[in-house]
Amino acid sequence: MKPIKACRWLENKAFMMGPSAEKSPDEDLLDQFSTPCWCSKTHDSLGPDGDDADLKGCIGAKTRDCFESEI
Repeated sequence: MKPIKACRWLENKAFMMGPSAEKSPDEDLLDQFSTPCWCSKTHDSLGPDGDDADLKGCIGAKTRDCFESEI
């Protein structure tokens, strides 16, 4: 359920739930991001670089040294 370009370490409970039938998976995930994300590498709401672990900062994040692609 995780957006393909998200960092492999980014987690959110929305990733564990399937998308609703009325919305695209990406639309549905963005709607559910009122819940906090965390980094599985640090086990905290901050990534290894000290910045927030969140969807905006951890998607296709070539600007973050800690970003690791799922693929």
